[in-house]
Amino acid sequence: MTAAPDISCSPRIGQVVAAVRRLFMRYGYRRTSIDDIAREAGLSKATLYLYFASKEDMFRAMIRQFREVVIDRCDAAEGLAAPIAARVAELIYASHGTALEWFGDAEHIREVKTFAADHPLDDVRGNDRLAFQARLERLLTEAGGTRELDFGRSTTNAREVATVLMFAAHGAKNGSFSGVEDYRSILNVIVRLILGPISTGVIP
Repeated sequence: MTAAPDISCSPRIGQVVAAVRRLFMRYGYRRTSIDDIAREAGLSKATLYLYFASKEDMFRAMIRQFREVVIDRCDAAEGLAAPIAARVAELIYASHGTALEWFGDAEHIREVKTFAADHPLDDVRGNDRLAFQARLERLLTEAGGTRELDFGRSTTNAREVATVLMFAAHGAKNGSFSGVEDYRSILNVIVRLILGPISTGVIP
């Protein structure tokens, strides 16, 4: 396995990754060829191989960049100066919504998950889903500590609420909607319905 290319250090690498992402949304992994990538990126195949050893490496670079974007967005969501419902909705969108922005429909998202499972990144440790759920659970727990949420109003706790939110958001992502903004609106409704009974304030 070749060393992971640093996308930030070369405009050419970023150019290739952007081309791979566009082609993935159009055709998926299996139907995209090296020739397609070279043509889309406006580069020769010889130039591609200066930076990447294979099509697999190019897709790894795309997934790596996607994960970096998700982490940055999650960090920003957790740091928002906003009510807990807004922070939770933005945190969930940072993961699920970004996947829709990057990979389009559910079929392509399933394919990228399969690819990632079959071609693990050597610089990524742990399970993305579990890591994200831990973030969500931590945010809810902190909101309980600041009394934005009152888990004493029900028989539930932060972990159970995080799990329900994850399932609901995942189900909505695989449903029918007109685009990412529609999905964002659905997330807001999901968060309002689930957090409403344990919220100590009014959720807009």
